[in-house]
Amino acid sequence: VHTGCTRNEYFEWKIDTKNFGLKEGCLFYEQGCQGPYTRGSCNKILWNDVSSKTRAGTPCFGCTEPHFPQTSLFTTQTNMGIPAKMPLGIPRRAYLTFTGVVKSFKIKRFSEKLLEYDK
Repeated sequence: VHTGCTRNEYFEWKIDTKNFGLKEGCLFYEQGCQGPYTRGSCNKILWNDVSSKTRAGTPCFGCTEPHFPQTSLFTTQTNMGIPAKMPLGIPRRAYLTFTGVVKSFKIKRFSEKLLEYDK
């Protein structure tokens, strides 16, 4: 499910979102998105050829996995701020090294809103 996600770039730069429904930020770090662990074509095929959970601002629940539901649907399990489970195919040491390097950069376009929301 992670492949094809419109929030993939935010995942790579470790930029999370604190609220549901926003177009900016990754839902993996705070909102419990199971996309990096789930095998599925949701973001490629799209529901009714229009959308998917992550495009609508809701985290992937991993509903295509055989042991669904495995965890709480709206929280990410962490150990000292680090996800307890690593994304598919990424060793823990590589993930921690990459995270440290990426967090030291500040990308200007990621600090701007994609859309202005009515308050």
